[in-house]
Amino acid sequence: MSTSFEVWVAAFFTLAIFSYLFKDNIVFEFAEHTFIGFSAAHFFVEGYHNINGMAVDPLKEGDWPWIIPIILGLLLYTRYLPKSVSWLSRFPVAIMVSIASAAQIRGTLHAEFISQIAATSKLDIRQPNNLIFLIGVVTVCSYFLYLKRVRESSTLKVTSRVGRYFLMAAFGASLGTTVMGRYSLLIGRLQFLFGDWIKLIK
Repeated sequence: MSTSFEVWVAAFFTLAIFSYLFKDNIVFEFAEHTFIGFSAAHFFVEGYHNINGMAVDPLKEGDWPWIIPIILGLLLYTRYLPKSVSWLSRFPVAIMVSIASAAQIRGTLHAEFISQIAATSKLDIRQPNNLIFLIGVVTVCSYFLYLKRVRESSTLKVTSRVGRYFLMAAFGASLGTTVMGRYSLLIGRLQFLFGDWIKLIK
């Protein structure tokens, strides 16, 4: 077995988390709370270094525009003050939500809509894979046409059914990828326990 203290600590917490497979117990709760505590401490330290590196240090160098995000950040804490002052916390929240929403909408539209249409229009349908992909795109789009008059079309009934098969295949592949990702994490932990800790495998 390993003689490293760090390996023993990691093995203990791994087994503590695995103990939840039997039932909820105090060992699992100890590991869970320890993980949450270390995570909170890590984020606190990272936030402290970010404030120093991205706000305090630039201010010391005379970069005064950084005073604006510092003030907005401080205004967030006014929500813990009386109601006569707590309304000031809405300004930084509104700015963060609006900027995040705009960035997310633009990124989503470009990555999942415009770029997809552009890439699909450039497909060489002489290749079987591209032809199947194009058929999938068209039939899946036809599946989401909900107009009653259009849905009654016999052609659309066929294409929408084919589109549903493509959707089921995509959902199945996505689920399979998720399951395989979880299995890879499990295999990694088992390799650590049987390899690095008790050294039954190499």
